[in-house]
Amino acid sequence: MAGPLGVNPIINAGPISGLPSASLRIGQLLQGIVQGTPGNLVLAAAGLSMPLEESTPLLPGQSVIAQVVQDRDTLQLRILPQQSSAAPQAALRAGQLLQGTVQGAPGNFVLVAAGLNIPLLEEDVALLPGQTVTAQVVQNRDALQVRILPQQSPLSPPATLAAAPLPAIVEAVLTSLGSLESADTAVSLAPSALPVKEPALRTLLSLFVSRGSLADDLSRIASLVREAAAQNAVAPETARRLEETVARTIVLDDKSFRAALEQAVRNGGKNIEAILSKALLSGLDPELGQQLEADLRSLIGSLRKSVELTSQLNATGKLAEFERAAGRVLDRLSGTQLQNLHGGTSPYWFIELPFGADSPIRHAQIHVLSDGHGQRNASTGSDATVAFDLSTTRLGDLWINLSVCAGRCICSFRATDTAAVDAIQAAAGELVEKLSLAGYPGATVHASLWNGNRMLEAANLMRRFAGIDVTA
Repeated sequence: MAGPLGVNPIINAGPISGLPSASLRIGQLLQGIVQGTPGNLVLAAAGLSMPLEESTPLLPGQSVIAQVVQDRDTLQLRILPQQSSAAPQAALRAGQLLQGTVQGAPGNFVLVAAGLNIPLLEEDVALLPGQTVTAQVVQNRDALQVRILPQQSPLSPPATLAAAPLPAIVEAVLTSLGSLESADTAVSLAPSALPVKEPALRTLLSLFVSRGSLADDLSRIASLVREAAAQNAVAPETARRLEETVARTIVLDDKSFRAALEQAVRNGGKNIEAILSKALLSGLDPELGQQLEADLRSLIGSLRKSVELTSQLNATGKLAEFERAAGRVLDRLSGTQLQNLHGGTSPYWFIELPFGADSPIRHAQIHVLSDGHGQRNASTGSDATVAFDLSTTRLGDLWINLSVCAGRCICSFRATDTAAVDAIQAAAGELVEKLSLAGYPGATVHASLWNGNRMLEAANLMRRFAGIDVTA
């Protein structure tokens, strides 16, 4: 049973410090994701990472809207009431059925459904984070409450949803993820080889609904395993191998960017299933065991099954934190592999790179594809498009298309802030020179304002990849 549907108060999230003054203005509204761990939370928004006070009652992964306000000589963040609290009584009616997703941690669960965040009571502890549930709105004296209905399976969607056509399932997934994007747009992101199932679609679409917290989660997992190794709960070699893999995965500087990119390519092309399939077709490779051990999913999966590690984490009260971080990492890696199913019939590659906290780039997704409706141009053999979906500390969110056609390079920047557009235009000449040095003389560079709709940009990319005309 969920608690009464009341009004959430405005949360004063604390002062903003250590950030460029030009990045924020009084009254500005920011939509972002809460990241970090309880007691050490930050709000990731507009390419910035802003510390939140320890007492802030938010959860990692929660999407919020904040307003920049002036308090004496400092700027502060004020977390605004969520849609779930703006007019819950008007949004819901007694007897209404809701389908949503459980989020948060045991004892602090919320049900995300119909654009609302509804607190769940302690009696709902049998639920799991990420679980899809059906609930009914009931009248309890003067307040509405939500009653969780018996589920067919803890992790299975209702039979009616499982049997629904792709657009209906996509629409339900988008609603549960809190996305306002249309199902028609999101359907274009589903590879033809993707199972028409709610869990797979949720994992895939999450890549484009939220930025995620991959770098923070990987760093925290490595830290927890290192602490456990010091207590002899994990073999030192296992902890070392995990740290090395995480170090190759997270981008910290220009040097590590190349290593992380190579690691991402290896992860995308040599996932567990691919390694095993190759072994079955061509015989056992002497390095098969090493390849499996180097796979990040395999490493984290084996750690979750370790009785010694889970016992140690449980004794120190850190097991739930480890499980949540591991679950988010595995979901993110699985989403990347699902997106790469687009490459099953034509040349396409999708990479997500996690960046360290001090990097000027906070998040990056890269799409690499051949033009000509998935067919290479026989005259050049090198026509291609690379799309960069970036979140940066100085220029905010960017979508960059770098296209090469018949030896001519066109670089298109789209930014959500007019100041960023002006800065890119001012640097266009320098960018043209750098592209010329890279082997693309006479390149064209331009910038324009963007509404920040990452999912629509990715969908248009996939439509063009499939040969669908997306020009207005």
